[in-house]
Amino acid sequence: MDWQEYYIINANTGTFSKFRTRGGVETSASGTFIFNSTEEEHSIKLTYPSDNDIIANCTGDLTEVLIITSDSTLKGTWDYCDGSGLKYQRTE
Repeated sequence: MDWQEYYIINANTGTFSKFRTRGGVETSASGTFIFNSTEEEHSIKLTYPSDNDIIANCTGDLTEVLIITSDSTLKGTWDYCDGSGLKYQRTE
């Protein structure tokens, strides 16, 4: 993979920042999020205030969904439409 990325999610304020480093250049974007829960899965829906190349989704809009797979792991949903299948591990 030619880039590395991570999120900082602040549950106290309902905000997040996403950072991606590619070719030594870091790009970032921030926004707000909400938790979504169904019987089948729990997820985080991220909403960006404006378009940015690091938004990873299938819809082309300003949202991104991360599936909560465990207390310490999130899974991106970009792979549902042939994007990269990314998993994110929690760190302190």
